[in-house]
Amino acid sequence: MLFDRLIPVAGTRLTARVSFYPAATAISPWVVVLSHGICHSRVHFERLIAALNGQGLDAAFIDLQSESAGWFRNWIGLGHYARAMSAAVRELFAFPELQDRQRGVYVFHSMGALIGEQMQELDMMLQSPTVLLAPVPPRGALGTTCRIFLRFPGAYLWAVVTLNIRSLGRSRDRVSWLFFDAETPAELVDQTCETLKHASFLAYCQLTFRRWFGFSTREHGRKQLLITSRTDRIFTPGDYREIGQIYQKLQTLEFPTGGHDFFMQFAAATAAAIADFQQQVCVLPVRQGKTLSRNKVSLRFDQAEPLSAPRGQSSSGQHAETGRDALRTGHDSEPGQTSGDADNDRARQV
Repeated sequence: MLFDRLIPVAGTRLTARVSFYPAATAISPWVVVLSHGICHSRVHFERLIAALNGQGLDAAFIDLQSESAGWFRNWIGLGHYARAMSAAVRELFAFPELQDRQRGVYVFHSMGALIGEQMQELDMMLQSPTVLLAPVPPRGALGTTCRIFLRFPGAYLWAVVTLNIRSLGRSRDRVSWLFFDAETPAELVDQTCETLKHASFLAYCQLTFRRWFGFSTREHGRKQLLITSRTDRIFTPGDYREIGQIYQKLQTLEFPTGGHDFFMQFAAATAAAIADFQQQVCVLPVRQGKTLSRNKVSLRFDQAEPLSAPRGQSSSGQHAETGRDALRTGHDSEPGQTSGDADNDRARQV
């Protein structure tokens, strides 16, 4: 990590930190910008960041936490999070260490994806192609709430009464059920159980009833990559039926296992898919047969060709190559298959 800095964000009561992780040998000037979901933080993305660096990609992480806001911490809304993320992105690329780098794709997880959507609607200058890791579905998380209540009725009621969603993560069994599956290594479950963070109760209510609160999903013309897990209990595959009708330039990848936090277990494969997606949508302009220098790079998000990755073993191993093979647009489906079926068949090899 090159730096970890606090970003002042007036009027939000959030603590915003940005961290920059340069690759040992960067293959491009674009920086992958990541952010976390509810109750998560930077520590849960360390494996993915390391895998991105292994792909030759610089990475930056935006960490938005409410723990230090005192009594007000449960009344911080998604709009505050979106403003804080906007300020963090702008500050990040104003640092002198990043003067020769450019913003690449966003990688947002769960509630972070909803915050990222709102940020890009509020500020069109910050729009970029986005990788959505198990995002909050367009219809919200009411189904999720019902599943959690039916599975852990006492713990869920206590979390609501105390306005403390984090309390659901105090049990290892609950953490395993919420964020992982039976095949997840025990050390990942233990690490997550120990490092979960406080989450604003208002933000939780807003993501649960996102349409009622006016946080709808809208098409903005940028390419999107949706990565999910078939064993995710928070947001099931059926929760994403609408998203393909909203995003016209959507690509999909589904892992057969891993749960909601699949990117921890399958960091290399997830990083490989992100790397190929960024290569597809970030294009270096060419003048007189020469590529421009890094400090003159601009991004072109609307003229990229469909992904066509070379097959063969990658530096990140077999799972990383599977991530590349699994990433396709809907046009690449075999006859008789939906794009989701085609992706499922390819990702099943993971």
